[in-house]
Amino acid sequence: MDIREKYYTMDWGKAKTYLIIAFIITNIILIFSIFTDKTRQDSYFTKESSESLKQFLLQKNLNLHTELPKETPKMGTLKVEYQSFNLKDMESRFLEYESDIEIIGDKNLSLKAKRKLAKFDTEHAQLDADIFIGTYDLADDFALKYTSFEGQNLIVFYNSIYKDRFLEDSYMKFTYLPDGNFEFEMLKMTPVEESKNKKTVMTSIEAVMRASNMMSEGETITELVLGYNYAQYESLSIAKTKTATAFPCWRIKTKENKYYYIEALEF
Repeated sequence: MDIREKYYTMDWGKAKTYLIIAFIITNIILIFSIFTDKTRQDSYFTKESSESLKQFLLQKNLNLHTELPKETPKMGTLKVEYQSFNLKDMESRFLEYESDIEIIGDKNLSLKAKRKLAKFDTEHAQLDADIFIGTYDLADDFALKYTSFEGQNLIVFYNSIYKDRFLEDSYMKFTYLPDGNFEFEMLKMTPVEESKNKKTVMTSIEAVMRASNMMSEGETITELVLGYNYAQYESLSIAKTKTATAFPCWRIKTKENKYYYIEALEF
């Protein structure tokens, strides 16, 4: 073996040693990360923590009538873009309502017409909205958010769904008026890209504690769901916006039909 062969042999031996060390360090970091996340989650969802939360809410005269989700996945921001609507295409799709269609800024689809319910209640309103969606093949990636009375009108509201998570500002809204008038509005965002920089979201317990500062006395929490929210600035025109960034958030619903949104990531 000449000097060069001996040098290459020693060099490769060192390289293998370094690779093994690097591999061990990486595994240690990974195990520590997993253990830390699990320890953090377990510490929040002990019997003692749950009891402390109940006492905390009791002091604020707030009620919790739902089971708190224990999931704490790693999530990142979501880049979305507005779907554009073409008037001629929409008139072809909604032949029955072609003269009642309006598109605002090529992104907000609006329709006003006559559409009377068999019975003016939430059950028939939701049934009719589902029929409308199926008849005009609107979308299969929406899920019901709520059905309720707002004043004398009946509202059926749907949110877009992305990987089983709600996308708050992408929606279909149905409004039924007692006189038989009907209004439909749609604004849809299409997910483009997820951020590669993901972090573990805060627990639902932390979200409730933060939301409590915004809530009024006597309110009752009935639902907590993890999803995405894009809080649009008032000065930002939808017509001039092509893409936006949606942030992971906890959506907290109360018995009083109020919603509170808590950012799930701490930057």
